[in-house]
Amino acid sequence: MAKRVWAALLTLLLLAASILGQAPGYVRLFYGAVPSPTVIYPDGGEVVNGTVMVTGTATDAEGNWDIRLVEFYAYHNPCSGGSTSTFIGNASNTSDTNWNRTWDTTVFSDSSFWRILMRAYDNATYGEDYSNGKFTVNNVDQEPVWEECLL
Repeated sequence: MAKRVWAALLTLLLLAASILGQAPGYVRLFYGAVPSPTVIYPDGGEVVNGTVMVTGTATDAEGNWDIRLVEFYAYHNPCSGGSTSTFIGNASNTSDTNWNRTWDTTVFSDSSFWRILMRAYDNATYGEDYSNGKFTVNNVDQEPVWEECLL
């Protein structure tokens, strides 16, 4: 009986500390929600070049102030295989839910198989989102020959 009482008290103490934000991340998973990022731009179909402002939103059911870090990656997935994700950088918070980061596309290959991967982290876990469709990076004066995917 005494063990049950102590277990119940410890559970209540950890839950209270978790709610107040004083508990370690693994306790917060007990009731926590995964952050919900959404890529806004580029989100598919665009042709980009030079320096581009990558934007997205990130929310958390525990409160948007709980988003601690947002990262952007350039995800390349050509039909021929060999997909890669390259870290673009950490995003800046421009409002309660809006995040952005500049991306120098000139150091990336010209291709029509690019997507943005966005990750939003809270104290316990992260959520991720990809662009809804592929977009094109084109930093040359002439149109490159694009690979076509057969589905």
